[in-house]
Amino acid sequence: MKRQRLRYWFMTLMIGPLCFSNLASPADQSDTCRRLKPLPPPGVHPRLFFTRDELQAIRERLDHSRFGRKFKPVVQRIITSVRKNWKRFAESNFEHPTPQQIERYFRPDEGRNISWGVTSLYAFLYDDAELKRLMIGVVCNYARLLLASRELKVGGEL
Repeated sequence: MKRQRLRYWFMTLMIGPLCFSNLASPADQSDTCRRLKPLPPPGVHPRLFFTRDELQAIRERLDHSRFGRKFKPVVQRIITSVRKNWKRFAESNFEHPTPQQIERYFRPDEGRNISWGVTSLYAFLYDDAELKRLMIGVVCNYARLLLASRELKVGGEL
């Protein structure tokens, strides 16, 4: 019992300051989790995680660090794969997709989503216009498939 109480107090002493450190100023920290920079006004991108002023530092880290030397080849393989596997999809016309097109492309795939995210972020970071166009086509066409798939639903709301 004594050991259990010691563990309880130890955990309280270790975790307590992390949980309650910001409760004194709830106006500043309404979620009491972490401080985030204020979002830039609408139309100024990126709006989350980093600001335009930080882009150069992010590129430097990818280009000139040990992390970058290990990670950049992985990113390049992902981009090559996205270009190879999704270029035709991006260039297709899905304004009014057929049920066969929806069935062909509409499936869960976390790896695909991660690859699209990595490729989109790289295109943004390095201002790669061709890669941006590719990803705009991919994301817009997939969104069109998602919207059209609602018409094929059976039963209640998705």
